[in-house]
Amino acid sequence: WTGGAEVFQSHPFGVGLGNAVPQIERTIGAAVSEDNLHNQYLQHAVESGVQGLVAYLLLVGFAVRRLILSRLRDPLLLYVGIYFLLAMLQFRGAEALLWFVYGLQHGTVTRLEEPDAA
Repeated sequence: WTGGAEVFQSHPFGVGLGNAVPQIERTIGAAVSEDNLHNQYLQHAVESGVQGLVAYLLLVGFAVRRLILSRLRDPLLLYVGIYFLLAMLQFRGAEALLWFVYGLQHGTVTRLEEPDAA
């Protein structure tokens, strides 16, 4: 994570998708045995820069807002919230399932913000 923070400071607009670990290896001068940073937020910051991190944080914020408005009653949205929490430590392999579940949840929920027009 320290190497990721150094790369982000040197390249605030990102190093490109898939280039985080190779750039970290160049920065710290050592081989890294992993192929990701084990932190989705740092991974977005390093690879896509400030703009990508802001977009990702907006998505997380909207999902958390919906989760709070549902009062933690929507199991699909609860899964999404737990994913975003655990993504601070590990995220490998669950991304496809996350987007599938988020899409299912988004398609089945009624808008909480809009009152019924009838």
